[in-house]
Amino acid sequence: MIFLDLTAVDHPDQLIRRYASLGTFIDDQNSVSCVYHYQPKTIDEALSCHELLNIAIFLSLNSQFDFILVNNSFEDYPVTTRKNLQDAIVYRNEEGKRGIGSGRELRLLPERSASRPYDISGSVVGHADPDNMMIAKPEPNRIPNSTKPLVFVWPIFLAMGGVERNTIEIMKVLKSKYDFVVISMERIGPSLGSLHHDFLEHSVALIDLCELFPQQVYLDALGFLKEVFSPSLIWICNGNPWLQENARKIRILFHDAAIVDQEVYDTGEGWINGYESPGIQSFNRFIAVTEKIHRVFLEEKGMDDSRIDVIYSAVKQMPLISNLSKRRDDFFSKYGIKSTLNTFTFAARIVEQKNPLLFVQLAHVYPQYQFVMVGEGILEDVVNDKAQELGLSNFIRIPFIPGLEEVYSISDGMIVTSIYEGLPIAMIEAMCLGLPVFSTAVGDAENILAKFKLGKVYSAEDEAQFVKDFGCWADDISQHKEISLKASEDVRLFFSSETLATKYISTFEQAIADCGNYKGSFLRRLMNRFLPSR
Repeated sequence: MIFLDLTAVDHPDQLIRRYASLGTFIDDQNSVSCVYHYQPKTIDEALSCHELLNIAIFLSLNSQFDFILVNNSFEDYPVTTRKNLQDAIVYRNEEGKRGIGSGRELRLLPERSASRPYDISGSVVGHADPDNMMIAKPEPNRIPNSTKPLVFVWPIFLAMGGVERNTIEIMKVLKSKYDFVVISMERIGPSLGSLHHDFLEHSVALIDLCELFPQQVYLDALGFLKEVFSPSLIWICNGNPWLQENARKIRILFHDAAIVDQEVYDTGEGWINGYESPGIQSFNRFIAVTEKIHRVFLEEKGMDDSRIDVIYSAVKQMPLISNLSKRRDDFFSKYGIKSTLNTFTFAARIVEQKNPLLFVQLAHVYPQYQFVMVGEGILEDVVNDKAQELGLSNFIRIPFIPGLEEVYSISDGMIVTSIYEGLPIAMIEAMCLGLPVFSTAVGDAENILAKFKLGKVYSAEDEAQFVKDFGCWADDISQHKEISLKASEDVRLFFSSETLATKYISTFEQAIADCGNYKGSFLRRLMNRFLPSR
């Protein structure tokens, strides 16, 4: 428990109200159970409820440190983003209050607005290895919650990606029906960006498990969080190696909660390759995000169709491309883009999966058009070097920007060059806006384009043919734009958050009903079938 010492701030009632949702993790009475103290100096710089909750959870399982220091930037120790150390530190004793002794820095995003990193190496004397920790078995504190079912959301990453954006859109619609607790399991760097702020907006709590604990103690930490929050359902939105390796233990740990798995986004690559795991197959229900994935579940994995729901990715409501014209001139000017040329865009992470060099090749072959690449990633230097080597004056690369409406406003068409994936969110957004799409044959791209009579996909196995096909397609761009605009309303309805949220409700409620509790016959059959030797 953390004792709140608010004697140094004006209007302490504001902070008391801020921290009210933390339940028994904090107290304003200095009792023997209050092992740690927090004494902020200013209200504006005081730790957020999110930050203090993560600290409290960390300390509940690991109380070996003299102090905990919060950093809201992508940088690691010795950096903090609060000018006054007192606002950023939770301490056990007077030495810890001054940053002396055994300490641990917690990197807790999102980054604070109008903040900058401060090097505190001269102020903080002690700092411990984050992987060197002992896990206690405390009596769980309780978080006050409503009568709504509580859902653990596991997006794995909280990066600026399609999986995360879809998850946020569904949470936004369903937060009136469910309480969401978001739990991240993989650290992110600046090249991936952060959607922490959006997840916080639509959840009752966000636990950065990846910042608090090493993976070898995740199960202990999740067991503690289970006692704190009592989830009715686990929504797995993405996968990682730790989850696949520990699926059986996760099922046993959450034997009295429903588990809905949505970690597969491609039929050949990624987490689909571990789906025969008895642990994963013991989960209650599965979401296939494309029809192709659904078929693989049935035909190759032998899964029970009655436990699978097909739910495409949702996108936020966006204005039609014709309504974005006011932003065009500003965006053209900001990035030095010529308004007199047809412009084609690529919006994705610059990684091998997205095949960004194929987009660069298009720019090289077609100098009469303009090509704008938006995104960041580990191949960005390779892309920059290739564009420079080719002397491309019609190629512009822009770092990732949140909200792609400005990008779409200057675009005549969206180009998808991916080698594999389910159905790119940027592609869906483009179609919702009325933009034509030229895409490789990935995921359900072919089915969706055919469904709305928006053309076909093109094979990238022969890159020379793909480049040639693009030239023919671009020659008819005016006709493609007219067709795409006419279809956009139907596309928007099909992929709207509101439409797809109703399917999630059905999936969640069926999973909870099927689960009941450990003695329920359905869950007992699942665990006996897939985990007979647990």
